[in-house]
Amino acid sequence: MIKKFLKRDSAAAEVRDVFERFTTFKISDTEAAMIQQAMQPDYKPYPGDFIIQPDAIMGRILADSHYGRGGVALLRRGNVGFTSSNHTAEDQILLAYGHRAQELGLGRHVDNTYIFSAMCDFIGVKYRNPVMTEEEAKAYLKVASRRDWQRHMELHVA
Repeated sequence: MIKKFLKRDSAAAEVRDVFERFTTFKISDTEAAMIQQAMQPDYKPYPGDFIIQPDAIMGRILADSHYGRGGVALLRRGNVGFTSSNHTAEDQILLAYGHRAQELGLGRHVDNTYIFSAMCDFIGVKYRNPVMTEEEAKAYLKVASRRDWQRHMELHVA
């Protein structure tokens, strides 16, 4: 969404304004410049960095929090990036309240995959994962060369 409102020649101040408008998070001039640089055609991501830019830089910024003495949050943005191929094992808090939260099974610790089912139940959507036989699935199998896997790992594993 943010990229739609920015051009490659956008100044860092404009990048900051658009970013803050759509995320509601304040960013520094340095962070705005990082996003602006990532939008340039000659931008080279860090080795092992996710290649979709400037999304990866924005995700890294939104995942960045700073804590002072005693664990007091000086800047708290979430600690979890959303545009990488990496996942954390950190539990995330989802707040569900209202008269149906208990009924939907959200009044407790739940596995993240259950959230989709709870949302479907709440809005009345009947959903079933698609299924296919092993024979039908064979048409989608691809044999990858060692080089293909190496390239995949370089692009998607930080």
